[in-house]
This record gives sequence, C-alpha cells and structure tokens, in this order.
Amino acid sequence: MLLEVVKSPAKALAGAKKKGEQHTIKLLLINSLLIAAAFGLFLVRFSSLSTAFANIALIAASTGFLLSLVLSVFFAYILQIVVNTLGGNGKYMDGLAAMVYSLTALALGLFVSSLLFFIPSLGPMIALLILSVTSALSMATLYRAIKELFRTDMIVAFVSVSVLILSVVIAVYGTGALAVANMFMMGV
Repeated sequence: MLLEVVKSPAKALAGAKKKGEQHTIKLLLINSLLIAAAFGLFLVRFSSLSTAFANIALIAASTGFLLSLVLSVFFAYILQIVVNTLGGNGKYMDGLAAMVYSLTALALGLFVSSLLFFIPSLGPMIALLILSVTSALSMATLYRAIKELFRTDMIVAFVSVSVLILSVVIAVYGTGALAVANMFMMGV
C-alpha cells in the first residue's frame, strides 16, 4: 500500500477514487503511525542518557500521531474549499485523499531517516538525502493529486497550494500578533 504510492504516485492517484474512502482512511492511519514511530525513534536514542527521554519519546510519538491525523483532516477541508473556490470540482474526500497520498512519501522518509540516525556520522547525511527526495516527492504528489482528484489544471493546483500555505502563515502570525497585543492590553 505505502510502496505503491511512493513508487508510482500517478498510478496510485488514478485508483484513489476506485479504492474509496476506507482505503484513504487506512492510509492516513498508517501515515500517522509512521510519523509517530519516527518521532519516538528519534528521541528514544537518548533514553540511555536519562529515563526522562523514554517518557518524552512516548509523548512525542503520541503527539506526532495526533497532530498528523488532525492536521491532515483539517488541511484537507481547507484544501477542498480553496480548490473549489478557484474553479476545481471535488468533495472533501478528494481533499483528504490529496493530503494523505502526498503525506505518504514524507511519512516513510521520516521513519527511515529516524532509523538512520542510529548509525553514527554517516546516518544523518543519508537521512538528509532521503528526506530531500521524499519531501520533493510529497510536494509533487500533492500538486498531482489536486490536478487529478479535483479535475483541474496544474496552475490551479499551484495557486491552491500557495493559498493554503499563505493562509497558515497568516493565521500563525495573526495569532501571534493578537497574543502580543493581548499581553500589552492586560499589562503583562
């Protein structure tokens, strides 16, 4: 399932609608588990230093699982709104499939990279190469998924991803500005 998406994203996306919602949700859960395992493995290396790192690794794994699950669901909703506003034609599950299929390569890359960090010196350099390839593949898959699943062209896909990223940046900076303004108003 995972390797099919990573090896041939175009072929996997072509069958995404045929496989249905259950396949997308299973893939989302697998991606979330891989990300959780990657976070946990990355931090468990330090558990020999202190037992606190074992607890932190468990917390990081749980947080990674929940964040990847919730953020995928949330960004799929925003993606569906943006693409349909820009002229695409798709449903929420199309947005979720686009997010999930594009996350697959990155999740696998994070997992393999976290394992490579156990190899001293050479491991982090190989991990950098693997993360470069898998993150590029993830972004390319996202654009292709938007194009295929929402039946639109590549320009709309590019603008949609740009609007999605820009909306997150504006939300983060806007929330930060409001928090700072709130501190000044409260006299802190």
